[in-house]
Amino acid sequence: MTGGNIEETKLLFILSSDYGELFDAMSLVIGSRLNAVFLMPAALFSVNGTALPYRTYRYNSASDIQSFIDREKPDLALLFSGYLYAVNDILDEESLERLLHAWHDRKLKVATSDPFLGIMSAVEDDTFHDRHPQRARLKNHFSRISRLLQDIVHIYHSTLAVRSAKQLSFFNRNIILQRSEILRHRNELLAWPAIDGSKDRWLFVLSPDDYAGRIANHGEDRFLELLSARLQDAAAAGRQPVLVAPRSCVDQIKTRAEGIGDMIAFSSCDFKLFMALLHDAEFVFYWNMFSATIVTRALNRMPFFLFDRGHLARAIKPFLAAAARQFYPDCQIEFLDEKDPLQPARLAILAKAQEAGLFAPAYRNFSKSLSPEELIQEIVGR
Repeated sequence: MTGGNIEETKLLFILSSDYGELFDAMSLVIGSRLNAVFLMPAALFSVNGTALPYRTYRYNSASDIQSFIDREKPDLALLFSGYLYAVNDILDEESLERLLHAWHDRKLKVATSDPFLGIMSAVEDDTFHDRHPQRARLKNHFSRISRLLQDIVHIYHSTLAVRSAKQLSFFNRNIILQRSEILRHRNELLAWPAIDGSKDRWLFVLSPDDYAGRIANHGEDRFLELLSARLQDAAAAGRQPVLVAPRSCVDQIKTRAEGIGDMIAFSSCDFKLFMALLHDAEFVFYWNMFSATIVTRALNRMPFFLFDRGHLARAIKPFLAAAARQFYPDCQIEFLDEKDPLQPARLAILAKAQEAGLFAPAYRNFSKSLSPEELIQEIVGR
């Protein structure tokens, strides 16, 4: 950073393969004055390498990351997220440790996002639910990862009850769209032949982890039956159903596609297209109340609905209470039963209630956080 000029501060985002981390990283920089470059693992890069309005590069190993840092000499390395590289099979713990030591010796500033909201900083015997099949392995793994990351600034795209030197939250007002931007998204979609411009869309978002959770809860055939029925509800209501889900789910839903009208189903969707679908949809349906993209729906006062708490709340005992405090303080949250038909009239009533019970308190809470520029200044200025 030269003379304290934030625009000259070189930011390097080192992404895991988690799409929520990509969304949070983009939410930090979009529309800001920050100078950002993105390093992505191969799978994420293959879908998003040309979809971002920033320079993007692929990495395959820790040596690729270090070579890029040696060449580009960033002022700040942002790990999105340091907690996920190993579980995403990108970098093992030893590789991450070597990188962190090398950066410390070179005095490179480092920060990480934290999808676990600080819970992993003190992993206990009862952190993970007793019935989780990998409870012991997760406890041992995250105990080691948390020790590696304990002295690094943690960044949250949410509202912190208590801000500290090691925990900072941000809110980028640029994710709140102007009417002209929403219309631009819609026009971009209308240029795509699969989109029916005469209809509104209902978007269904299901992550691999949450799909696995619903299968464990219902059994695969029963859950696919329920999901097909809810997609059929959208078609019956005169809406175009759009499903973003794992490949195995999409393939099986397509075999059940009779009666689902002009459904569109993706197993992978680049950031630009997904955000256009997200901002264009009349309603969005999630199986995870802490899905990262819920933030932009809530702050843009666009209705969304929840079928389930999500995989993190089911795996980590303290997560539900901690996440509710950070994401939904003072908010009224209702869940839909995935066995009940989706009726437009009832959904419209629930959507109207979100204005006072969810959207307004969400904005109040997020607006307490630092702007992107303030966040970066605070980290690099130390």
